[in-house]
This record gives sequence, C-alpha cells and structure tokens, in this order.
Amino acid sequence: MTAIVEQTAESVSVSYAAQDPCIDPDLDRAAVELVELREVREALNEWEDVLVTFIADSLGSNIGEVDGVGRLEVRRGRDRKTWDRRDLLRRVLDSRMPPSPDGEVDPTDDGQAEVDGETVSVSQDLGRVMHVWNLGAPRVTALRARGIDPDEFCESTPGKLSVIVT
Repeated sequence: MTAIVEQTAESVSVSYAAQDPCIDPDLDRAAVELVELREVREALNEWEDVLVTFIADSLGSNIGEVDGVGRLEVRRGRDRKTWDRRDLLRRVLDSRMPPSPDGEVDPTDDGQAEVDGETVSVSQDLGRVMHVWNLGAPRVTALRARGIDPDEFCESTPGKLSVIVT
C-alpha cells in the first residue's frame, strides 16, 4: 500500500493504493500495509478532532443547521473515575424513587427487580442496587478468580481478531 497523508490548517488529503494480500500473499508486505493504514486512520482521527472542536466552539447553542448537511448537535459527555462505592451504596440504599403519578411505589423500592425481562421478588435493598448498578453481564475475571469457568454458563463463540503493533 502506498499511503500519502497531507494535512494543512484547512484540510486533510489522503490517498492510498493497496493490492489485496490474498492475491499474492506476502506477510512482510501485509504488515507494512497494516502499519501504513493505521497511520492514515490516526491522521483522519486527528483531523476529525480538529473539526469537532471547531464545530463545538462555533455552536454556542449546541444545535445548528447546515444547508446540505442537516442538523448539528454538540453533546458533551463526562468521564467518571474513582467512584466512592461505599458512600454511593449507602446513598442508593437510603434512596427512594418518586412515586408514579397515581401514587404507586416504584417496583425497585417494593422489593422487585427485572432480570432478563422478568420481574422477580428480591429484598428492597437489592432491588435498589440492581436499579442503579450494571448487572447485565457477569464479570468474567471475577468468575475465574472463584474457579468458575464462564463458558459453562454462556454461549461462547470466537471473538474479534486484533493485531497489536508496537
């Protein structure tokens, strides 16, 4: 593959040509092409960051329209790390959901939880915890630490392949 990335303050230009490695298999050439492709992707990601920042800075109201493109909306997420789980758990256990408009108690405060789409009876504390903690999938590392093979309890198929280049 021949990759050329030209980046200026106004634009980014990418051109590349590659031959299908399955036609004439060559490990060295495939590895070089993989590295070059990743360099092109990195340059495109950097340019995308520049454009996103410019658009976010330009849209004071966070929503805009561009002719020929459509509606633009800027959303700002939040990174959350280093949770104080003990205090959060206390707060969850002390909390109550607001009653519904007809005055009914929320099922999570009434000792119910939804598991695989089915409502089950649990303690009120557990119902509250299950409402706010992601319990959708078991933690594989924790299962293995307890000597439990997770593949005995799920359908397991081969996953995504990856190649790490250092």
